Amino acid sequence: MLAAAQVLQTCPQARFWIAGQVPDTRYARDLLDLPRRLGIQHRVTFMGKTEDALQLVRRCQIGVLTSESEGLSNSIMEYMACGLPVVCTDVGGNPELVRHAGNGYLFPAGDIAGLTTHLIDLCQNPGKRAAMGEIGLQHAGDFSVESVVDRHEQLYAGA
Repeated sequence: MLAAAQVLQTCPQARFWIAGQVPDTRYARDLLDLPRRLGIQHRVTFMGKTEDALQLVRRCQIGVLTSESEGLSNSIMEYMACGLPVVCTDVGGNPELVRHAGNGYLFPAGDIAGLTTHLIDLCQNPGKRAAMGEIGLQHAGDFSVESVVDRHEQLYAGA
């Protein structure tokens, strides 16, 4: 949320949609109140559990994932399949999907300054956003069911 507040200082037109169910805990209530405390509540929307995540993703211009740990992220693959540049943490399988400065940006988990810098860069450069999104769209094909099955068949045939 701190990164969103910092991005909005430079890119006041930005909007942040946060998808996913927030559990009913004291920590979650504090999180839900944070945009108000930062004065950015008019630009941050908690979407909750989203039945059709792709509909939401298609409305976005940048896909963001700030996980501290990750496998091979379906969210990133969905961002790429929708032609979005991706800004995500450099954890787990994320570097397999996102080529830094190619189809998006990687930053160390917890690095708010890095996240902010990359979001502002993409916010201010629509041409770069489009180019990175196109690279991601092409790269998303590498992870289609057909492509993965073909690679596995080739692997087994060569074994």
